[in-house]
Amino acid sequence: MSCKCIEFQNVSYMYNLGSREVKALINVSLKIPKGEFVSVVGASGSGKSTLAKHCNGILTPVEGNVFVNGKNTSQRAVKKRLWKEVGLVMQSPEKQLFEATVFDDVAFGPRNLNLSERETERAVEQALHWVGLDSKEIGKISPFSLSGGEKRRVAIAGILALSPSVLVLDEPLAGLDPSGRKRLLGQLKLLHKDQGITVVLITHNMDDAAAVSDRIVVMNEGKIQAVGPLEKVFLSAQELEEMGLELPFAARLLRCLAGRGYRVSEGYTLDRAAEEILKIYRNRGGHSV
Repeated sequence: MSCKCIEFQNVSYMYNLGSREVKALINVSLKIPKGEFVSVVGASGSGKSTLAKHCNGILTPVEGNVFVNGKNTSQRAVKKRLWKEVGLVMQSPEKQLFEATVFDDVAFGPRNLNLSERETERAVEQALHWVGLDSKEIGKISPFSLSGGEKRRVAIAGILALSPSVLVLDEPLAGLDPSGRKRLLGQLKLLHKDQGITVVLITHNMDDAAAVSDRIVVMNEGKIQAVGPLEKVFLSAQELEEMGLELPFAARLLRCLAGRGYRVSEGYTLDRAAEEILKIYRNRGGHSV
């Protein structure tokens, strides 16, 4: 069996809406190696969320197979354990909060694993630390009194407290202000780097995908249209636009500058764009572009 962390083999899935059958995934094959940070991008209705729910067995393929760490998710015994191996953070994760305090919310999973109170306390402290929060500062307060970004991080901590080997996040940045988006994205990137956890980010935002991903998966109408590093996937702006997507802002800015005659290298992140603009500025003797 493959040593890949997650593997989709010719997976198809259909929803039955009354008398109408909707194909959400069509013959999807994808390998996500252990320790990778991969972003799955696509317009609304492209199949991203359906793919996410197959990663931890919430949905089972109508055709094909999904393997997690070499185990077939269609097997009942495997499905029962997947919630611990693959942490799935659904859209609007703050809606998953329900306990009276932040500590109790994050502790819910460890307590259901029958960990001792001391082990649970360590798991909660560590999970909150991984998302940039201090258990001593916020552990005793209501999660509903937190900001939107903090609620998202608490919800993610509740998943991390189970020590999953894979973290799948379905549009975790949606609705956050720019500051909240930047902070949460930074925490996810740091978590991936420091803990080596496999991260699958489901998003329609190409800037977010470009900022953190080792690889991009582009979905359209239930099919995978492209897979590869940023440089490969973002080569064809026209194809992306036809699928309801666009290049990251940094790439569009640099291409605009190139079109105006400036010598700039291709780039897909804001940091790279800033470097190129700074080079132009210096080459012009300090005059603005």
